[in-house]
Parts: sequence; structure tokens; C-alpha cells
Amino acid sequence: MEDSGALKAIDRKRICLYTPPFAGDTTMMTTIRAAAEFGVGGVELMNFCRELKTPDIETVSFLAGEARKRGLEVPCLTVSIDFLPDPEGAVSVLKRYVEICAALGIGLLHHTIAKDFRSNTISEAEIGSRFERCVPAVVEVAEFAGSAGVKTVTENQGFVFNGAERLLELKERTGGRMGFVADVGNILFVDGEPAGMIRKLGGGILHAHLKDYVYTDAARNDGFDYFSRKNRCFRDAEIGTGSIAYREVFEAFDETGYEGFFSLEFTNVMDKDEAGRVLERITY
Repeated sequence: MEDSGALKAIDRKRICLYTPPFAGDTTMMTTIRAAAEFGVGGVELMNFCRELKTPDIETVSFLAGEARKRGLEVPCLTVSIDFLPDPEGAVSVLKRYVEICAALGIGLLHHTIAKDFRSNTISEAEIGSRFERCVPAVVEVAEFAGSAGVKTVTENQGFVFNGAERLLELKERTGGRMGFVADVGNILFVDGEPAGMIRKLGGGILHAHLKDYVYTDAARNDGFDYFSRKNRCFRDAEIGTGSIAYREVFEAFDETGYEGFFSLEFTNVMDKDEAGRVLERITY
């Protein structure tokens, strides 16, 4: 388990708040108020907070305005979506979000692609099939976004769209139009190592998500929520207290010349002081 101590690795103004940092609260306004209170630099708006379930420009405009009034940047709008059930429908929804980003000066549209956190036993052939079914729709969104002056990015997530090699292939298939969100925790789903992933993705990383897990080689047992391709099990942990080697992670980001935001991703928050502890641990 990583004992990160006081890393003091990041300027607090390069931190975004992403998921609400308080237990039981799913509102974007809570995140915006907390970001201002903690003195971080931005917020990442997301459609799975209570206010943003649909691509409504008035709601996004209001939230972006509230953030900017508090001196916060809005570098990214995140849309949690699964292309697999309906690629055409996903394209339609994401184009509306692209138009919103373009209108409001939000440079990055971050979207997921295949929400497959519970399918660690699917075959390599099925992974390839799912990848191919999604790629044309992803390309269409990336091209549309580029014509509107918006960059699409996707994170390593789940089992189909995870690992540096798979993301680099996706970028190539989009003609280089797509960038990456480096999620330092999600690489564990495919038994990868976060610092190595960061180095391989290099300058393609335009945004980053910080989270942590407790990771073990033990067989499945109670208390663990997720399972990797090799059936290793893991569960959420407070950022900087779990299995992610954050010293190596931040060194890798420095090596690539990354200059973007780091979004703190809080899951299963146990108490309201967690965000403060994390910020004290990793920022100066």
C-alpha cells in the first residue's frame, strides 16, 4: 500500500473538483462551492450530477457562470455515456454537448464509451468486437467537435477502452483528433501500471483524473467491489492512501510535460473532511 505522506506535488490551482466531495450529495453546485472554499483552480462539469442529466445549455451556462464568478476555470465537460446499446443515439447526444461546449467556451468534451466495469471475464474476441462497434461513432463525434473548435477526450475505463495501446489505437483511428484523460486508477482494471500508461500516452494527455484503490492478489472476498482481467480484486480508497504509487505517477506526468488540470475523483466518501486531507497531502 502506498504511503504517500505529504507529497506536495501539485499547485492547488491545477486541481479540479470532479465528483462531489461529500457523502450523499450529488449536486454540481455543491462541488462548485466546495472548489471555491478549498481554493482549487477549477471544476469539471459532469452530466451524472443531479442538474445535468440532459444536454441543456441553460443549465450548463448557469453552472459554468457560477463557477467562473468564483474564479474557477471550467476546462472540461464530462458526459457519462455508453455507445454500445445505441451508437447513433450516443452520437446525437454528444453532438448537442459539443455545441454547448462551443457556445460556452469549454475546450474539452470528455465522454466515456463503454461502461463495462463488471465484465472482466469477457473474451479478447468480444473486447475487439465491442471496440469495432463503437469506433465509427467515436470518430464521427471527434470530427464534429473539431469542426466546432472543441476537442474530444476519453479516459481509460473498464475493459474495452483501457490500456495505453488500446487508447493509442483509438486516437489513430480518429485521425489524431481525440485526446486522453489519464485515469490513474482505472488502469488497474486491465492490470496495468499508471506511471507506465502516462509515459506511453505522453503528450496526448489533455486532462487527468486522480483516484485511488486498495488492490490485492487475494481471491474474491467480501469488501472488494471490482475485479481485474486477472481476477485481482480492489476497492475504493482515499486518494494517496491506497495502492496507487502517487510519487511515481506525478514524476511520470512531469516527464511528459503535462500542464493540464488534475481532477479529484471522490467515490464512496466516508466523511466530509476527506477532500481537505487529500488536498493537504498532494498540493502546495
